[in-house]
Amino acid sequence: MNRKTLGRIGLSGVLVIAHSVSSARTELRDDLRWALCPIQNVNTNKPITSDPARPAGTIELRADRTDLPREGIQEFSGNVEIIQDQRALSAQSITYSEEAGVAKINGNASYWDNSVYWRGERGQLELENETANLENGVYELISRNGRGSAERISVNIATSIDTLNSVVYSTCPNSAQAWKLTARRLKLDHNRDWGAARDVSIRFHGVPIFYSPYLSFPLSDNRKSGFLAPGIGNSRDSGFDIKIPYYWNIAPDQDATFTPRVLADRGLLLGAQYRYLLKRGGGQFDIEA
Repeated sequence: MNRKTLGRIGLSGVLVIAHSVSSARTELRDDLRWALCPIQNVNTNKPITSDPARPAGTIELRADRTDLPREGIQEFSGNVEIIQDQRALSAQSITYSEEAGVAKINGNASYWDNSVYWRGERGQLELENETANLENGVYELISRNGRGSAERISVNIATSIDTLNSVVYSTCPNSAQAWKLTARRLKLDHNRDWGAARDVSIRFHGVPIFYSPYLSFPLSDNRKSGFLAPGIGNSRDSGFDIKIPYYWNIAPDQDATFTPRVLADRGLLLGAQYRYLLKRGGGQFDIEA
C-alpha cells in the first residue's frame, strides 16, 4: 500500500502551476529593476529520512499511532510522515481502504519535492483509477520566486491531464500581494504538452489591468504558439510595467513574438520580434513602437 500510495503522491498536483506560469521564452530587459516583489526563502521544515543510506525508492512511514479499526482499513495518526527519495508528505492522519483503493489525507496536509511545497486542508488518492484530489491548498515554488493557491487540484495519472479550479499565482508574499494572476479553471494536458486557462485576469493592488476569457500556452520550451508568462515589475524611469508576450510558431525555421507592454509613466508600447534560419545562418528583426 505504502509504495503505491507515495508513487501517486509524487504526481505533485501543484507542480503544474509552476509549469504554467513559468514557461516563458523571453527574458526581461536588463535595464529594468524588477523589485516589485523580491525573492524570499521558502522555509517549510521538510521531513527527512532517518537513514540517508537507504536504497533509492525506499519508503519510510512514521506515525505516532497505527490502528486497524476493521478488516481492510488502516489508520495512521499523529505526526504522520511519508518519505521517498526527495518527496515527502505529512498530515495529522491518513486512512487507507484496501478494498476501495482510496487513501484519505486529513489535517494540515503538506507535500514537498525538489520544486514545490504544497499545504492544504485535505486530499484523496484513488489508486485504482489513478486519480488524486487536493483541496483548499496554497503552494510555494522552491526553485524560483512564486506562490499562490488553488481551491481544488484534480490529477489523472492515466490520462496525464491535470485540472485546477480557482487558481491564484503571484511572486509577492501571500500577505501583501502587489499583483496576482487568477484563473477560474486551468487544464494541463502533459501528453500534448499544452495548457488552457479560462477567465484569466491580472490585478495590480486590487485593480484589474488585464483580462482574457481564454488563454492557451505550452508547458515546456518546445516550439508551440501561445501566450508566454507575463512580465510584471517596476522601475524608477517608467513606473509600473507589464508585458504579455504572444509566441507564434510560424514554421520550423521561423517564429515571431508580439509583446504588448504598458508602462504607467510612458503609456502603451508594442514590441515585435521576427526570427528566421537559413542554411548558412539566420537573423532577426526587432521593432518597438
